[in-house]
Amino acid sequence: MGDKLASVCKDGSLCIWSIKWQNRQGLQTVEVKCALAIQTKMNTLQSLNWTNTTDDWFVTAGKDKYATVWDAKTGKQVLKLEGHQSSIQAAIFSHDDKRVFTVGID
Repeated sequence: MGDKLASVCKDGSLCIWSIKWQNRQGLQTVEVKCALAIQTKMNTLQSLNWTNTTDDWFVTAGKDKYATVWDAKTGKQVLKLEGHQSSIQAAIFSHDDKRVFTVGID
């Protein structure tokens, strides 16, 4: 864990960044590159959170009333959760990653 970062842009693009720390001649440097790009609907994502036990999955929540669990290696949707009547502000995994909790404005 700790070698990945995710960013969400207003255009709906989501990028999983790989982070590689290096020690070169006594200087600590970092190499950051977009390892995986995912295109989602424009301006819909509200939050993104990683699992607690691994960096293999993350969950997004959005204005489209869905929480989605993603595979961080392939960019594929693993699970799409529905049930809110309005926008979902946040989604997080439980401490053991067996559940996803969501908060909506409904």
